[in-house]
Amino acid sequence: MRITKEEPTTKAVLDDVICNRCGKSCKAGGNDLNNIYFAKCVARGGFGSPCLVDGYEYTFEVCEGCFIDIAKAFKHPPTVRDLGLFGESDSPPEITWEETIREDKTDGE
Repeated sequence: MRITKEEPTTKAVLDDVICNRCGKSCKAGGNDLNNIYFAKCVARGGFGSPCLVDGYEYTFEVCEGCFIDIAKAFKHPPTVRDLGLFGESDSPPEITWEETIREDKTDGE
């Protein structure tokens, strides 16, 4: 038999994300998580990598504006897949990078 009791707990709650590139807040107004817009980028060092350390994972977050600016500098555009509203698609179709950009919604430097 389990006996439980209520105890107050404290947990960390995401309040904001600061862009690693421009240093600005990623909040777009309001005080809930639905108003924080950012891209989380992850890179992993492969075996024998001349630049990244083997087995290390590098992560950073950037605001949407900086993400667009970074991706525009690529020689080849990123691969984009529409995962659906809740990511339920097993094999999402690829769409073109240009179809996904909303220039008027970004403010990267």
